[in-house]
Amino acid sequence: MHWIKKGLIFKPTYGFDWMHAYAWVPTIEKIGENLYKVYFASRNKENFSQTGYFTFRMNNPLEILTVTEEPVIKLGPLGAFDDSLVVATTFVEMEGRKYIYYVGWMQGKRVRYYPTIGLATSDDGGKTYQKYSCVPIMDRTKSDPFGMASPFVLTDNGVWRMWYASYRRWDLRNGEPWPQYGIRYAESKDGIHWKRCDMFSIISEKEEAVARPYVIKEDNKYKMWYSYREQFSEYRIGYAESSDGISWDRFDDKVGIDVSSYGWDSEMIAYPCVFDHNDDRYMLYNGNTLGKDGIGLAVMKK
Repeated sequence: MHWIKKGLIFKPTYGFDWMHAYAWVPTIEKIGENLYKVYFASRNKENFSQTGYFTFRMNNPLEILTVTEEPVIKLGPLGAFDDSLVVATTFVEMEGRKYIYYVGWMQGKRVRYYPTIGLATSDDGGKTYQKYSCVPIMDRTKSDPFGMASPFVLTDNGVWRMWYASYRRWDLRNGEPWPQYGIRYAESKDGIHWKRCDMFSIISEKEEAVARPYVIKEDNKYKMWYSYREQFSEYRIGYAESSDGISWDRFDDKVGIDVSSYGWDSEMIAYPCVFDHNDDRYMLYNGNTLGKDGIGLAVMKK
């Protein structure tokens, strides 16, 4: 596996109130034969994140066709689970309804935030999205006591399958709280009510963070790309395979993409979004400072 980088395709420089800085966590939706919509989060001047999108054609990805002037999924009301951050991480379409699973944050005091998982749906072809509930569809439980984030969902033989980041604990680092999290698994019959697995799918004691899973099922094998980092280091992109989607073997050394020698992704690469177009496989991803410069594109070399 080897990825050829095509450079930045989107920069958050449009001057909209909701898009003051950053374009992070790209999430893809195919809307035409050669046309794609990319959901992403951006921060306003108050440092609150909401989700919007841009569109582009694969035959000319550097030409951005449209950008939303307003977020399509906005912050919740004051005191809600998503009153400080709304970041889409998965798009699913089923029986004419579009689903966007997202991370919602409330700001904290002793820890910086409380992450949970929300859902927004559209019945008008994606023109508008409505939140399924004013509360999370996945909240803290005994198995996920400190929160959860970055859900990825796919439907597989009638089963809704989710991989997500589960927060194990918060540690103090130089007096500042830092979360520790790995990837867990859950299943659902309807995409709303979820049964969680009691084990972590991907976790390592040497790493403080493994997150933003993105899964493709190919030839009866599950393939996952994700972000991971050790303490006092920056994110890298990893890769794993599984026969059942629950137990995984990691092959991070074979992922075929790393930081560049200079430029916008020379310190960090994170938040992979992998998709196929015609006979090629592509990856959208973020670089330094978790997407401050924007979103890049890479293509897998055959």
